[in-house]
Amino acid sequence: RLKFVSMKEFVTHLITEKKELFKNHSKEMIASYDRELKTISGYNGRQLLELLQNCDDEGSKEVLIKLDITKQIISISNNGTPFSKEGYESLFTSDYSSKVSKKYIGNKGLGFRSIINWSNAIEIHSNAISLTYTEKNRKDVFDQRFNKEEQKHFIKTRNFKKDIIPMPFLSMPIIGEAIENGYVTTI
Repeated sequence: RLKFVSMKEFVTHLITEKKELFKNHSKEMIASYDRELKTISGYNGRQLLELLQNCDDEGSKEVLIKLDITKQIISISNNGTPFSKEGYESLFTSDYSSKVSKKYIGNKGLGFRSIINWSNAIEIHSNAISLTYTEKNRKDVFDQRFNKEEQKHFIKTRNFKKDIIPMPFLSMPIIGEAIENGYVTTI
C-alpha cells in the first residue's frame, strides 16, 4: 500500500485511481452509477436520519444542524472522529463501508448517498480538506475522460436519456481547504 504524507494527497490519489478505473473499465463506471441510483432511490426520505446516524457512529457528543432557508443550505457539524482513509474510500465506492463493527448504526456504505436527492452540491469538511461534489464537476470530468463518440456509445447501448452522465455523483469531488468552525466534520 502506498504511503501518503497528508489526507489531501491520499484523496487526490483516490480521485486519480477512480478516473483511471472508469476510463479503462467503463462498464464498472456504469455499474457504479446504477448502484448509486438504486441507493438514492431506496433511501429517499431518510436523509436527515442518515446524517445523524453518521454523527453518532463517529462518537460525537454534540451535533450542530444549521438551516439557511434563503440559500437553501442545510449543514450538519459534529465533534466525533474525523473522516478516516477508509471513510473517504467508502465515499468513492457505493456499498463499501468503513464501518464493519457491530457498534455502528450504519454499516453498508449506502445511507450517506441519500443526500444526493436533496442536493445540487455536497460539501464535506474534515481533516483540513473539503470535498465538493457538483453536477458541473461530474460533467467536466466525464467530458475530459470520454470523447463525444464514446459518450454517444454509452447512451445508445444502455438506453440512457441524452442528458445522462453515467458516472456516480460521489466519485469526482473537487478538493479544497476545509472551513474552520470549531467542529471536526461538517457536511
